[in-house]
Amino acid sequence: MDNNNIVINVQKYNIKFKNFNIIDINFKVYKGTIHALVGQSGSGKSVLLKSIIGAIPSSNYHGIITINNYKAGSAKSKSSLGFSLNLENFPQDLTAYIFLKKLGQATNIKHESLEQNIKKYLTMFKLWEHRNKKLNSFSSGMKNRIMIIQALIHNPDLIILDEPGANLDSESRKYFNDVLETLKSEGKTILLTTHMINEIKDIIDSCTIMQLGKLLYDGSVTNFLIDKIWILVTSNIALTIEILKKYNYKFKFDENSKELLVLLESEASINNLNFILFKNKIYIQTLYKKDFDLAHLKSFLT
Repeated sequence: MDNNNIVINVQKYNIKFKNFNIIDINFKVYKGTIHALVGQSGSGKSVLLKSIIGAIPSSNYHGIITINNYKAGSAKSKSSLGFSLNLENFPQDLTAYIFLKKLGQATNIKHESLEQNIKKYLTMFKLWEHRNKKLNSFSSGMKNRIMIIQALIHNPDLIILDEPGANLDSESRKYFNDVLETLKSEGKTILLTTHMINEIKDIIDSCTIMQLGKLLYDGSVTNFLIDKIWILVTSNIALTIEILKKYNYKFKFDENSKELLVLLESEASINNLNFILFKNKIYIQTLYKKDFDLAHLKSFLT
């Protein structure tokens, strides 16, 4: 992509803690795209996110982070930024509407536009009828939606969301994905963190995957192996493994689960494997896609 379209640029990011280090993280987020920062709990993605929004100052880490070519944490880098972090405890006695209004007033949005946007997003996230209720009476999922709304009400060009799917049921997650696609169609750039990439794989353009502070993958989702790793059970696993080696299939036998995981990138590769096994009198008993699993990712990345 054109370097002029880089919105977020993270280069050689390193940060040290007493019992944990994040080492040499590099990635870019391009204008008008949805980029996912993926990792299990403890992978370092939330620390990195806080560095991007300026909550962790640059003096605490090594490397370069810029937003629209401005240093992360600077006033100019924050001018077009909206972000949502997960919160469970809110100020006492504030209603949802007043909470959003007070946060919106801290930005440079005009009063009339703020009022319109609060109504727009409370309605969009199905919370308008709850606008005069106190936030501390909300469920975790409702609180999560309120924090997402506060990231949107001042109409930022860049939206950063920390685990936006947390505490949402499957129907709400699907609806939220539709909202993200709508925002993208409006030209917004979105960076979000998740440990459940299966739920957003159809809407993101690219992803950066971290594990224990290290970079495992960065790039387009179309080049990534989501939905391409299959669990295979046959009438003769030992001979199947020999055949997979002979025909240069990428595979892994998991000793713990006793699963044979095979990389099958197309329908043609599936049909070809089926033909080869049948020719050798090996019968497929089970073949199904494996849910995304970071523990097996490294074995299959090219």
